[in-house]
Amino acid sequence: MLKKTFFDCWDNLYRMFFLNFGYIVVLASGLPLSYFIRIFPVSNNINYLIVTIYIVFVFHVYNGAVYGMTRDIADYKNPGFKDFFTHLKKSFPSSLLFAFLLSILITLCFISLSIYLGMNVFFKYFAIFTIISILFTVIIATQYFFPIYYGLDKRFFKIIKKMFLIFLDNPLFSFGLFFFNIIFMAIAVMSAMIIPGLSSITLLLNEGLKLRLYKYDYLEEHPDLKSKIPWDALLIEDREKVGKRTLKGMIFPWKE
Repeated sequence: MLKKTFFDCWDNLYRMFFLNFGYIVVLASGLPLSYFIRIFPVSNNINYLIVTIYIVFVFHVYNGAVYGMTRDIADYKNPGFKDFFTHLKKSFPSSLLFAFLLSILITLCFISLSIYLGMNVFFKYFAIFTIISILFTVIIATQYFFPIYYGLDKRFFKIIKKMFLIFLDNPLFSFGLFFFNIIFMAIAVMSAMIIPGLSSITLLLNEGLKLRLYKYDYLEEHPDLKSKIPWDALLIEDREKVGKRTLKGMIFPWKE
């Protein structure tokens, strides 16, 4: 998965660059709003919540199109400029509804944490831990939302159901994806969000679910062999397409 993500990212550097530039524009669009709402006499916490919800909406609408582009890349296609707007148009309703649900969750967590942090009772730390745990679990599961949309099912509530089922069936894999997402995010920040940038995370998640679905396709055909997944056989085609490469060959392909 990591090898395929790296090579697919390398082979599509200019596409990833433009997608990452779009993320910078989207995130930067929250700055004028942050400055504007300071005019109104509202607490800083409320202001932060408003900006966060705005970012959640614009980020996920844009994210829906990016996932479509990186899914095409994961499928060995060469998506173009028109494909981005095609994906944006198709994913817009689901992206908007997904952002709406996340905004509700963030608002509820914000209100709950504000209430419990202001209390002086013995169970407040347990309540805070529970809220954070629920939020963290949802974040882990939501990694699969857009990959499922582009690779498995486009029905919104079916996607919600399946992303939790996949998480529960693959907890270690899901936490591993989240761990690598953090690493990719750190690299993105250090590289000024350009390369590999946030689009590399969408590519990783698309690659991850695509390869993981091979297991379910196999189990559907062989329901009695749950403990024996022949990954070497299932991945043979992708391994052949990725091939064996060297760093020299990637940078100076004409020398090999």
